[in-house]
Amino acid sequence: MEDDKFYCKRCGTDKSRDSFYKDKKYSTGIRQPCKDCCREKAKERRNSLSKKDPEIPETKKCSKCHIVKDANLFGKRADSLDGLRSHCKSCINESSREFYKENSEKIKSDTDNYRKNNLDKYAEWKRLRRSKDIEKYREKEQKYREDNRDKINAYHRDYNKQNRVDRLEVERRYISNNADKCKERSRKWRNKNKDKVCYYAAKRRANLKQATPPWANQDIIKSFYKEASYFQETVDHIIPLTHSLVCGLHTESNLQILPFKANCSKSNSFQIQEHLIPEWVDIEEEF
Repeated sequence: MEDDKFYCKRCGTDKSRDSFYKDKKYSTGIRQPCKDCCREKAKERRNSLSKKDPEIPETKKCSKCHIVKDANLFGKRADSLDGLRSHCKSCINESSREFYKENSEKIKSDTDNYRKNNLDKYAEWKRLRRSKDIEKYREKEQKYREDNRDKINAYHRDYNKQNRVDRLEVERRYISNNADKCKERSRKWRNKNKDKVCYYAAKRRANLKQATPPWANQDIIKSFYKEASYFQETVDHIIPLTHSLVCGLHTESNLQILPFKANCSKSNSFQIQEHLIPEWVDIEEEF
């Protein structure tokens, strides 16, 4: 045997000192057998115990806090002699909290990396977990929405404002692929909210009527809508009818035909020279 090699009595091979557990009780300073053999022996022991049906005692002493507690205060472990863990649930929770507090950044980083690298697996695990107790998750989500209604509404407003074009394009594709379903849902909503339907329709008619001068050429205006319908595009007011600074007119000179996506991106904005804007107007906020 060489100075840096030690003989393992279980596997019968010479290994380095790092391959053994340290133990001051022995003259060599290491414990027999080697680490690999210890792991294999422990695995065999766990497998043999897991096949048995242990008798769970009524009480047990926690090996960490040294307090005798009821068996239901310990977690189950199939590979132990009594079928219970050596530490009680309170001690395990306390240790977990301390470990998380000391290694929170590393745990968060590892969790994020795992989710990014296993999106499909994580989504499937989340779906199965939710399906097992769907009612509990629904109650939890409903309670969160009720307690954070203002926060959720603000988030949706900001998101819709930043992704207006993409969101409307997704809605348009969904409507085209689910025409019957959307029509039925729209019909139910109109029947349930007749007051709102009448209000919005009347408001739109009033805005158009107020913005339509007597000298507007109705034939040319109709031709705009006819051509837009033929090419499956939309009619847009160059200067919007509703704006914090101006009110455009519903005339042939203020109309243009735009694709749906371009019209959504434009919204109710318009190009204006900065020297025509009053000093008290915040350009970034208004435009």
